[in-house]
Amino acid sequence: MLFPAPVLRYYAAHEGKALVKLVGTEFEKREAGIVFPEGSPLRRQINSALVAIREDGTYERIYDKWFGSE
Repeated sequence: MLFPAPVLRYYAAHEGKALVKLVGTEFEKREAGIVFPEGSPLRRQINSALVAIREDGTYERIYDKWFGSE
C-alpha cells in the first residue's frame, strides 16, 4: 500500500521517529492548492502571505517542524 509523502513524512518525524526511515524518491510528487470562489478578495491576500513566508524562511521552519527536513 502506498501513502502520500506528507503523511509518511509526518509519521517519520513524530510517532515513527527513530523507528522508521523514508528511503528513495517519491513515485509521483504532487503540489497542493487552495481554491477560492471566482473574484474572491482572499486570493491576493493568501498569495502574498505565502510568498512572504517562503521568502523569510517561515515556510521551511514550519515544514521541518511537522514533516522533518528533506
